[in-house]
Amino acid sequence: ERSDTCEVERLARCDEEIAGTSDMLCTCHSGAAAGEPGASPGGATPTWPAFEANDTCLSFLVIGDAGSRGSTQRRVAAALARVADELQPTFVALVGDNIYGDGAEEDPQLIVEFWRDVYLPHRSLNRPWYVVTGNHDWHTDARTERDFTTHPSNTGGWWRMPHFWYKRSFSTLSLTADVFFLDTQIWKGSSLAESVLGRAIGEEQIAWFRSELAASTADWKVALGHHPVYSAGSHGTTEVLLEELDPILREFGVHAYFNGHDHNKQLIQFEGMNYVTSGAGGLSPRSRSYEEPEDSLRHLLLNPGFASLRMCDAATSELMFYGEAGERQAVEVLS
Repeated sequence: ERSDTCEVERLARCDEEIAGTSDMLCTCHSGAAAGEPGASPGGATPTWPAFEANDTCLSFLVIGDAGSRGSTQRRVAAALARVADELQPTFVALVGDNIYGDGAEEDPQLIVEFWRDVYLPHRSLNRPWYVVTGNHDWHTDARTERDFTTHPSNTGGWWRMPHFWYKRSFSTLSLTADVFFLDTQIWKGSSLAESVLGRAIGEEQIAWFRSELAASTADWKVALGHHPVYSAGSHGTTEVLLEELDPILREFGVHAYFNGHDHNKQLIQFEGMNYVTSGAGGLSPRSRSYEEPEDSLRHLLLNPGFASLRMCDAATSELMFYGEAGERQAVEVLS
């Protein structure tokens, strides 16, 4: 951890960006500015300890639909820890439905019980967790999950959700990557979110995403949200994301979109785009749908588990799916 090496000018730059950060030598927390919907209480902008990527590679784990607090979640947590010990990922992405069945219910203690006390007892999982919300998280006011970022019970500061949408930028000796975290429940339209954050919240997210993508010069662009664009699981295609999000991903050359929502693991490749579902973190899979484009389904794994992405150069990356014991189930090279 090298928080003492963070440069003052870098911290100032991070603080000025709205929902954008840099994560090469130091990790800076920047959500919305004070008074914005995503601002921390009182507009505070804390800094976080650094967690450096491997000198040449950037890797991360993706787990979704995990917050069951049941035996499946705990088995998968142990497997996640074993893989993290081997892979040493830069971060873990938690892609929504973090607390079943009605989110945090304005009680931070539920995040302690459903997340902290499940994962952080594993030493290898004490690293940054970048979090987005899912539909279950928005059954109640999801600001509780956002604000847990600065809560005293956030042991180690590992739960990181500076805003409902935000970006993290990473650099290694061989590549740069911009990773975009989206709130697809807000994107789809949430009356609760609009009531507490304002009716324009959906348009604000879309405008921010387009602007950040237009400015990105990173070798890799990856986006994560809760709902799928395409899915071979029971939920199938999310029409509003197909109509609104997918064209933006394609326009700006995003390489992969990760999601949860369906309780399985999938890779769909269609017209040059990679759609990855990793929603098997805590509950059993549901039925199969057949809404994905013809001949696009590369992998469909119906047991609990999670995924990882490892990037070691600017041209190719390695996607891996894991089962509930941490066993490798499938691997695919993405470009």
